[in-house]
Amino acid sequence: MAHPTPKLNLEERINQLYPIIDTFKETHEVRIMVYNLSAYDGLYCATCSPRKTPGDCGPTCPLLRPEPEPYHSNHRHGDWQGDMVSDYQLYRQIVADMAAHAAGASENRVIGW
Repeated sequence: MAHPTPKLNLEERINQLYPIIDTFKETHEVRIMVYNLSAYDGLYCATCSPRKTPGDCGPTCPLLRPEPEPYHSNHRHGDWQGDMVSDYQLYRQIVADMAAHAAGASENRVIGW
């Protein structure tokens, strides 16, 4: 005999989405790092490159290498990059919609998230 799955109320369902959203954010940050490593032949540092301060993160900063090392990757492929961009746009849309409407979200809106 199968046990019925308890039906969660909307607030519980919304609360279950936050860890999923956080996981996507971490995954997206990794995808950006891999893309940048590929685009800059390994001469990219998540800490120093955005600030344009080579070596700020310490003596092992990849930006302190004398020459680039080929970083072979297929992550420059248009489909992969397009998916990364569209996934991030969807992520931002969901996060903004949750911030604006989570308190009074309808069941249909939560299903959409």
